[in-house]
Amino acid sequence: MKAKGCLIGAAVGLGLIALFLALLGPTLVREGGRIIGPIAKIKGEQNEFEAWAAGHRFKAPESVTVSAEQLDRFLKLRRLLDALDQKSPLRGEVMERDRPPTLAEVGDLIEGVGGSVAGQMAAHREASMPPAEYHYLERIIYRTWLRPLRAGGLDPLAVARAAKALNDLAASEKDAAIAGRLTRLAQGLVAQRVPLPEGFPAEVHALLLARAAEIDALIDVGPAIPMRGGR
Repeated sequence: MKAKGCLIGAAVGLGLIALFLALLGPTLVREGGRIIGPIAKIKGEQNEFEAWAAGHRFKAPESVTVSAEQLDRFLKLRRLLDALDQKSPLRGEVMERDRPPTLAEVGDLIEGVGGSVAGQMAAHREASMPPAEYHYLERIIYRTWLRPLRAGGLDPLAVARAAKALNDLAASEKDAAIAGRLTRLAQGLVAQRVPLPEGFPAEVHALLLARAAEIDALIDVGPAIPMRGGR
């Protein structure tokens, strides 16, 4: 994902080269137009997106804070970005060849990259999450919370699955006393097996544990496009 965002600048360079080569013949003129058009469109869409993001400013809180509503939007955006990544033109046959792509292939590639970048910007809007908020949540969830737990030999997903199984049994149990014991066992399992990372808020820890399966399933999603000037 990050590579796609960074390709905007590279695509501009390719467009200038194509414009120069266009002077050499009618075919290159045609292909040069195919390259320059999508670049101009990407730039225009990026300007619009940055204006939208500026109107949805997000300032990272001084202490770790993640609400259930934020987590819902984050995971929604993560799923949208994952779907776009699976269709990325950078995964295509042209990028896997040993020879340099032809101008026609470059034009197709830039058009595809432009569509992918536009898709990422649309995904941010659909999830109502500007890049600054997305990158804040990504850092808290995957680096501050999940990384130290895994480094300590803990697997929140495995524990969450076991706790869910106990809670499901409790929900289907007709005997209230047995159901209560199963629920307490599930709560105790989580508390004992997945301790808080040092300095991490207990309420955020509990929120993330409850969504551990979704968080883990989306761990390999690349970052969303950065804003110009960095994250």
